[in-house]
Amino acid sequence: MCWTVVLLFKFPVHGYTPDPPPEQPTCLTNWCEVVKCPSGSCSFKDIEFLPQPPVCGSMWIAAVYDCTPSEAVTRTVWSPPGPGCPPSYHTNIAWPSFVTNWWVLTWPNGAVDSGAGDHIWFWPVMCGRWTISFYGIWKNWHPCTGEPIGCGAVSISRSPHVIVTNHPGELGSLVVVRLAGC
Repeated sequence: MCWTVVLLFKFPVHGYTPDPPPEQPTCLTNWCEVVKCPSGSCSFKDIEFLPQPPVCGSMWIAAVYDCTPSEAVTRTVWSPPGPGCPPSYHTNIAWPSFVTNWWVLTWPNGAVDSGAGDHIWFWPVMCGRWTISFYGIWKNWHPCTGEPIGCGAVSISRSPHVIVTNHPGELGSLVVVRLAGC
């Protein structure tokens, strides 16, 4: 068996200088600039009672809210600036959100209870008109730093009416919750 081996060698050609590789951009650091701030908002739409009144016994009461997003535009700027380091623009959808919320429950006798959150477990123990109010503070978020910016405060109230109905038999008095105007 016979094998032929060919070896190729590359020798420099005198007077020929290869092109240097392209220069890499020297984009060392960057920062973010806000071109368009987010302008979203949040609002309370309603108060939900579960189960729906009229009802006997306890119920879950919760604030129903809606947050509307907005567009935020940022620009990334490089230092030092140069042809390989152009500014770049970014468009994002920014969602505002609640940073705190709480409720206040006013009893028919004027007593007041309150707590953190957007809901309450309600067990009426007294006849008359109650008032449940929900409060919230929402904020937008800085698109470059993530820090809270801008804000709004919202509230909503409803006044369920608690009545006692007497039923003969083993049930005795029955507490019935009705919404104002029902």
